Amino acid sequence: MDLAGSAEPGAERSAVVGTIRRACEEIGFLVITGHGVPEAVVSDAEDAARVFDSAPTSWRAFLSSTPSGSAGYSGPWLHRGRGGRQ
Repeated sequence: MDLAGSAEPGAERSAVVGTIRRACEEIGFLVITGHGVPEAVVSDAEDAARVFDSAPTSWRAFLSSTPSGSAGYSGPWLHRGRGGRQ
């Protein structure tokens, strides 16, 4: 999903919003480009995600979300789907 040129309201932005909605509803994820975030920042975020993902489950569970729905680690179903499917 290329966000370049979609910062201002208009037809292009509306098209991007529709495409994002469809990707999230039908596929479940999307890759965003043209966002203006420096590659070094993206790379650092990817590295941090890998470190977190390789950490022991007990450590990740310490950061888990609460039943109230606040943000946090929510378990392996995020990667496999609730039914265990990939």
